[in-house]
Amino acid sequence: MQRLLIGLFAMLGLSPALYAADDIDNLPALGSQANFRSFSEDLAGVLSYKAVAPAAPMGRQGFDVGVQVDSTKLQHPALWDLACGCDTSDRVLLPKAYVRLGAEEADLTFSYGKATGSNLALWGVEAQFALAIEDAAVPAVALRGNYSRLNGVEQLDFSSTGAELAVSKRFGAVTPYAGAGRLWITSTPKAGAFEREKFNADKYYAGVNFAMGAHANLALETDKIADTTSYSAKFVWRF
Repeated sequence: MQRLLIGLFAMLGLSPALYAADDIDNLPALGSQANFRSFSEDLAGVLSYKAVAPAAPMGRQGFDVGVQVDSTKLQHPALWDLACGCDTSDRVLLPKAYVRLGAEEADLTFSYGKATGSNLALWGVEAQFALAIEDAAVPAVALRGNYSRLNGVEQLDFSSTGAELAVSKRFGAVTPYAGAGRLWITSTPKAGAFEREKFNADKYYAGVNFAMGAHANLALETDKIADTTSYSAKFVWRF
């Protein structure tokens, strides 16, 4: 576990200077529709819903609370410099808080996050439905539907809707998992002479969940949305 935590800190990079995001308040400086589209594609990687959890449902009525951090590498950091009138890093660090409501074969999760040093914030919701309940021979399989929406940026409306299929199998205290899906993105400018962008993106992810006693879990995940890669860590308490 100690090696995992050291790797986690190295993965996310804890120096704030590496992750300064600043306010997105200069959208017209993007200059062209092509630049607005590229900027929106990066936003899809940053803002899309990331469950960071195995496919198994809670299996009973109850709830989880969790904290999560996503570190997303931008494909077009120079465009972010224009959109915020600043000198950013090529990564965005996005802490989040989660509440998950559980049942026998379905879960409902709500989340809120805000990028460090920025007006970039979002809220999200996910519904997960069990397609196969895990046993000694069968992995857990789940269908996930999710929605996330940008909050706090006056010059842009942005939303992401996703559908995913996830699979996981527990081995003692360790549960590897993976999934794939499709995102539907809408990016609507409220400043500048740009047109709305609507596009799709494929999503793939893999991770591992570690049970830390009866009421806590740590999950580490990497996901790829189009050409944008994110690394995430999530710590959950179960009640």
